[in-house]
Amino acid sequence: MRLISILATIMCVLMYLSYITEIQSNLAGNPVPLIQPLTMMLDAMLWAGYGWLKKYRDWPLVISNVPGIFLGIVTIITIYVH
Repeated sequence: MRLISILATIMCVLMYLSYITEIQSNLAGNPVPLIQPLTMMLDAMLWAGYGWLKKYRDWPLVISNVPGIFLGIVTIITIYVH
């Protein structure tokens, strides 16, 4: 279970890092549709909150979703600021 937890955390962070290309596209003047980064950010917020609020904090869940919150915010901001 520990190995699966580590691998899942790494893959989740890598998934969120893929939003860097969306941010670059936004800054280049080719904004992406709002719905996908907004949905991703809200999903990451819910999962991070769930992991944080559990009786025994689920750190892999929190750690793997925090990048999604920040990258989602940055992606949304760069849709409108380019």
